[in-house]
Amino acid sequence: MLGQNVSFDEMMVPFSGRSQHTLKMKNKPVSEGFKVWALCDHGYLWDFLFYSRTSSKFVYKSAKNLS
Repeated sequence: MLGQNVSFDEMMVPFSGRSQHTLKMKNKPVSEGFKVWALCDHGYLWDFLFYSRTSSKFVYKSAKNLS
């Protein structure tokens, strides 16, 4: 169950292979990879939004429906 103090922030998942969804951002700790917006609480990932460079919008994928 989510608490009252949650965080929603972007993160880059490192990836250097071939994909049309990877982003390149200069002067960042992770300069190439997938951009993901994450909802976290107490160190656990509860849900996320995957950003696609090709469509310039979010691709919703619920963490609850991954299994």
